[in-house]
Amino acid sequence: LRRELSVDLPTQVVSMLQAALRLMSSEMYSGPERAFWELVQNADDCEYGGASPSLLAVVRDRYAWLEYNERGVTERDVRALCSVGASTKGPGQTGRKGVGFKASFVLSATPHVLSGPWAFCFDEGANCPLPQVTPQLFEAGAELPRPRPANGTVIFLPLREQAPSIRFEPPALLFLRRLREVRLEVVGCAAATFRRQDEPVSDSAWISTVTHTAAPAGGHSDADSADRAVEHRFLVATKELSVALGGEFIAVAFPLDPRSEDGSADEATVFSTLPVCAVPGLRTPLNAPFELTAGREDLLKSSAKNAAIRSALAELWLAAAGRHASLWALVWSLRPR
Repeated sequence: LRRELSVDLPTQVVSMLQAALRLMSSEMYSGPERAFWELVQNADDCEYGGASPSLLAVVRDRYAWLEYNERGVTERDVRALCSVGASTKGPGQTGRKGVGFKASFVLSATPHVLSGPWAFCFDEGANCPLPQVTPQLFEAGAELPRPRPANGTVIFLPLREQAPSIRFEPPALLFLRRLREVRLEVVGCAAATFRRQDEPVSDSAWISTVTHTAAPAGGHSDADSADRAVEHRFLVATKELSVALGGEFIAVAFPLDPRSEDGSADEATVFSTLPVCAVPGLRTPLNAPFELTAGREDLLKSSAKNAAIRSALAELWLAAAGRHASLWALVWSLRPR
């Protein structure tokens, strides 16, 4: 791969590719927190084996470490990382532009990939035409801040600046396609674990319970950790869109505990698998394949598809509220303001 990428190219072509890589690797994103979500997306799109898909995100003053128990990257995956805009993803996966991993450059000048036999990094300072896609070997004996797991994948990011703030709320786990557990260990904060379990109630709805457990940093439990476990229950209703709108699914998540912060919040988040934006007056998180801005942090306001999806979500909201008896006492408090 390094030989292939070091081939002589016309100066104009190199300049165009460098500009495209700068755009994909830093200028598309508003900051470190959004870059973190793009890496969560990459973990969610992986292939997993028998164990429950899980992500561990450790953020310290000088590094970030994302570890997930996927099957491991393949040569095809590596070639996609070492390209401009290529991707191995397809229908049923969140990212389709092949740029998600490039967000790691917002956080680090030398992002590392450690997975099975693969151990390499990208170095913005490397002496090559396209350093963001030219892999540099990572020596087996080189020092790491944490033990490398025997299986799965690690994204190791020596940080450019101070540790980013990471905000993760229980609804964020509702619409991820594969991940069922996310553990955060962020410097200066208590460690937090979010686990999701689904219980079907019909062909198009289920009860999702997201358990949020706070524990001391460092991963050690104590006697009263169970007392700090809070369950957030949602009835998630879904509907398949028409072929004209892409044939994908939309979802509305109704909080089932009106005494919790979810039921009385002044705003709820709109998702396109990943969180997009908070909407004042909305009380129920929504998920749909919206058309988004380039940085994927807002809805395209002029999109006819988005307008049609909004109407479909309103129809789904009303249909679910009338169909499920568990919502009848809550509908008034959960109606959009």
